[in-house]
Amino acid sequence: MVKRFAKLKERAGLIREGGLHSFRHSFATHLIARGIDIYTVQKLLGHKSVTTTQVYIHLAQSMILSRAQSLDLLDYQSFKGVVTPKRSQP
Repeated sequence: MVKRFAKLKERAGLIREGGLHSFRHSFATHLIARGIDIYTVQKLLGHKSVTTTQVYIHLAQSMILSRAQSLDLLDYQSFKGVVTPKRSQP
């Protein structure tokens, strides 16, 4: 299976290092980044200890932070002149 994967990678032009385990790693990281609880991820990966699964929390947090930082690129100046209606007081 490893040899077949290597051939498929070569044919696809993928040069980055990483084996089949990288799919498992990505799977866990993306689950946590999407808010799936750590115990569900633990069961899906077959880890005996949740401590093993917690490695992926740090990776997912860095993904989320990276996405949040992209929001800083919004041009808040484009909102100038937009009037927000005031709420009526009860």
